[in-house]
Amino acid sequence: LIELEFPPGGLELASGDLEGNVECNMLTLRLRGICAVFEEMKMAEYTRVLFPDKVEARLALTGSSPTPDGIRAPEQAEMKSVWKDWPGKIDYVDDPNLLSVSGLDKLLGKKVSIAKRMDSEDAAFVVAYPSANISE
Repeated sequence: LIELEFPPGGLELASGDLEGNVECNMLTLRLRGICAVFEEMKMAEYTRVLFPDKVEARLALTGSSPTPDGIRAPEQAEMKSVWKDWPGKIDYVDDPNLLSVSGLDKLLGKKVSIAKRMDSEDAAFVVAYPSANISE
């Protein structure tokens, strides 16, 4: 188990010093660079990259430009799609819903385990940037 944690803007900055989408794009680019090693080692298809939730996983694959009016957003507002060519699996950690967010899933015995989505062939797990959800 290896944990890499670094401020996306550089060692002179703290996480949160940059605008949110800028930090997410920088972290995603750095993470993609780290995962290129799995491709070089021919392990990418057995490496599962996990994003905090379904929305973040979709954004990683497709990118996003938050402009419902059709006017192009400033470049820093766009979420870059750098995972569309990743040969491995893209997945998510949490699927928030009323039960999980309120904690009722634990009380009612309805907690869904992430282990059900994992394959026995998975050799490595890479967890992308954390979110504010402590249950992740």
